[in-house]
Amino acid sequence: MDVSLYKSLKRNLPYSPSTVICFPAPSGAAGPNLRQRQGSQARVFRRWMATTRPILKMSLLCQKMSAFSLGSYGWPVMGETVEYLKDMHAFALERMSKHGNVFKSHIFGFKTVVVCSTEALNEISRLEAAGSIVTWPMMPGLKVFGEGNLAVLNGDEHANMRKLLHSVFSRGSVLSSVPFIFNTAKEICAEFEGQEHFSMAELARKYAFKVSTKSFLGMEFPSRVDNEVIQILEVLGEGVFTLGIDLPLTKFHRAMKSRCEMIDVIKESLKAMDSISPEDGRPATALEQMLDARDEGGNGLEMEALINTIILLVYGGYETTSATMECILRKLALNPKAWDRLREEQHRVVEIYGDDITCESLEAMVYARAVVKEGLRVQTALPFSYKWAKESFELEGYRIPANWQVVCGSGFITQHLCGSDSWNDHDAYRPERFLDPRTDKLSSFRPFGHGRHICLGKELALTELWVMLALLARRYEVTLKNLHAHIKPYPTPHAEDGCMATLRELHAAWS
Repeated sequence: MDVSLYKSLKRNLPYSPSTVICFPAPSGAAGPNLRQRQGSQARVFRRWMATTRPILKMSLLCQKMSAFSLGSYGWPVMGETVEYLKDMHAFALERMSKHGNVFKSHIFGFKTVVVCSTEALNEISRLEAAGSIVTWPMMPGLKVFGEGNLAVLNGDEHANMRKLLHSVFSRGSVLSSVPFIFNTAKEICAEFEGQEHFSMAELARKYAFKVSTKSFLGMEFPSRVDNEVIQILEVLGEGVFTLGIDLPLTKFHRAMKSRCEMIDVIKESLKAMDSISPEDGRPATALEQMLDARDEGGNGLEMEALINTIILLVYGGYETTSATMECILRKLALNPKAWDRLREEQHRVVEIYGDDITCESLEAMVYARAVVKEGLRVQTALPFSYKWAKESFELEGYRIPANWQVVCGSGFITQHLCGSDSWNDHDAYRPERFLDPRTDKLSSFRPFGHGRHICLGKELALTELWVMLALLARRYEVTLKNLHAHIKPYPTPHAEDGCMATLRELHAAWS
């Protein structure tokens, strides 16, 4: 220990330790062991160690703290917000190459630590559970979802709402909606079938919208058509990744107006639901379950919290799921062997379970699940989430001050670092990697976020993706017009040309 301390001191101080204490350092960098010294030599060595040890500890501490200074706050006031919003992935990759997996920045007007490692995210989850870190309710664009929505709640409020909604979004509840989801998928495909060229993004959005609002929640819109409500959601979504400046002509201002329209749509749907008698034998819709949910004290969701949660769910289910579906179809078009293998699996499933897609047949679609997971990996809808440091904490040996923004790259890690110990083809679309049971245990696969705020609609998103993918593989030939269209990143990644495609029914495929 004495030898290592002396060597560390010589490496970290700009002057010799012998100069500090005014007598020669032990010969040979450390000299003989303390127990071998006798008389005055031992006393001199003790004095030397007592003097240099605090200096060494302070030097090493200062060196560690100064290492976190790597990074940049960017421009005054704006910081690095513009560079971050321009391309989040490029922003993080460039700074990781310079500073490592944890670095500082200045985003949305706040000093920020950006976290891009699995180990650090695990620590963030632990600190969040302890209350040292909270989900940031002040991210400007999130105001479009209201103050009491699930995404911005913390502590007991968040835990109580999750508990109220858990059974509504459980796997069992979602699977009970599979027949309705399957019928929705057939209706949507029939609408677009045979058109010369149509936007696959539009098909995906319509499908995701109808699944979340009608097949799952059971909502109806008496005075509006679906396209009107979808347009409202699109304008609302444009305000999420903004600075939250509510001035005329800004995206955020238009988004807040759309929020008011969406509130009117939901209230109208709730009123229509009250006037309709439930059908005998029909399972309760998710919205009915949300209205009936009660905690131990008999308390349910307040109307404002309910409306905000519905807006968040409908937008999240519509926007992120449609982006993932579009990505999967683009990747399959570029990998026809994966399409062939998917069709072969559906042949076998139909032979065993019949033409309908049921809970049992979904369980047999092993390759379809792998295709979806690989789609979630290669293009994450939300690369980063945002939290706030209520108090100072330590992360990977660095002290992060209180009142800093914490940007967590769970989606970023899923796309760029997932399986880094065993895969050397991260940029390739290869669903077969998820046929290995070990991949289910990868801590770096976090497309739905991490910690207490992991996506509540995870099971719904996966199920509707599996159902649509199975239907397309069974009945249709999907042809994309432009396989290499430019991808727009906001509000979620979509092809710039709308992913133009044709949908032709297969006649001889199942004979």
